[in-house]
Amino acid sequence: MRKRTCLLVAIFISICIWNGLERLISSDKGEIYRNGELSEIAKDVVAIPLESIAGTPIKDVRDLYKEGDNLFLISRDILYRFNRKGEFICRITNPKEIRVAGYMVDEVKQQLIVLGNVNDIYYYDYEGNLLSKKKLKRDFGKQQLLSAILYRNKIYTIEQEQVKIAEKKQKVSIKCHIGVYDTAFHELEKRNLKEAELTHPTYVSKIQNLNLHVNPDTGEIYVCSFPYQPDYLLSDTLYLSHISLKKHPDEVPLYPIQMGSRFWFAFNRHADDESKRYTYCWDRHENQAWQTGRGFKDDFYQSGYVTELLPMGVSGDQYFYCKNGEEVSRSFPEATDSTVVFIVNLKG
Repeated sequence: MRKRTCLLVAIFISICIWNGLERLISSDKGEIYRNGELSEIAKDVVAIPLESIAGTPIKDVRDLYKEGDNLFLISRDILYRFNRKGEFICRITNPKEIRVAGYMVDEVKQQLIVLGNVNDIYYYDYEGNLLSKKKLKRDFGKQQLLSAILYRNKIYTIEQEQVKIAEKKQKVSIKCHIGVYDTAFHELEKRNLKEAELTHPTYVSKIQNLNLHVNPDTGEIYVCSFPYQPDYLLSDTLYLSHISLKKHPDEVPLYPIQMGSRFWFAFNRHADDESKRYTYCWDRHENQAWQTGRGFKDDFYQSGYVTELLPMGVSGDQYFYCKNGEEVSRSFPEATDSTVVFIVNLKG
């Protein structure tokens, strides 16, 4: 009887706390807009037309990284180095040897740590000279390296592993954990991936959508996976902003949103159903949000709508987007056949 009474009291207290939090959130909902212009969130935007290489335009740009006067980027599985004027400096990787999945910049050693075929790791200098190569397939065993970031001289990875279910023959379950390594890829520790408790039932998104980031407030690593639909994003945002984001030292939290010092983002631009595509942004300072199907309108260079902002680095305060063809032909006629990279410096 005593245990039952204690349980009922605990449930009652939990309900009271939750109702109080709900009232706090509902009284502080702020405003949500269905349209927005880029100048509402951006302090400035720097446009960089990329020079063609031997007459071949640069297309399908991803993973842009700025270091000093250098711009590193991947185009069609090849890693390139440009300067900040968009002038071509050198090709880092040879497509006959490696298809680049991702890379990290070690600014201290001025090296590029490149993730290649399967679980191969390549080390290059800034001139494209191969310094060393390491085969990690045996180290990872049945695990697959999904993504990696370099932060405070440590490499953090998301690793996927297929685990057989003992009760069900021929059945496997997919599990993910976070690996921590030094820059030579010597393993330091492993951490579990823990989905954050939110205001509604949650379901882990497909594992290929998981990305590592750094919380700018705490300096802690977290994983982001954007939801397929934005129905709960505003309530999740307000909930996460009101609670203390505590975690176990052996765990890395999984959130549905990417956190910056002022703006939090979520995107889904690749849904087959266009009505499910969205751009979501929340301004922590003004407590207002945008949720739009078309993205933000570029009122800096009049290049149309910016459907997705891609992060530069891990802190969530600088982004980029790319345009080519007719969208930039008026402002950048010299880059009609190539790509213009737009670096977005967010308001502080």
